[in-house]
Amino acid sequence: MQIPHPFPYQGSKRAIAWRILTFAPAGTRRLVEPFCGSAAVSIAAASRGLAHRYWLNDIDPALMTLWEWILQRPDELTREYERLWIDQQPDRK
Repeated sequence: MQIPHPFPYQGSKRAIAWRILTFAPAGTRRLVEPFCGSAAVSIAAASRGLAHRYWLNDIDPALMTLWEWILQRPDELTREYERLWIDQQPDRK
């Protein structure tokens, strides 16, 4: 099953997420993804309801800011990307 991801990421664990998740104990309350990148493991787990809560972490502050916007401010993020896209177009029609 292909699960949509918000962005491609170098070194993504997307192709092996299901194998990683075989090690998650049944009844996992919180899945912690310490090197989240594109959060491939958390997204795969969430799509199967394997945990109740998820904790994303990464050393890259810009990446974590992007995740904060995706998860907590999606409408603002959409408007900002739309504004950036429109501002880059030579013909505003």
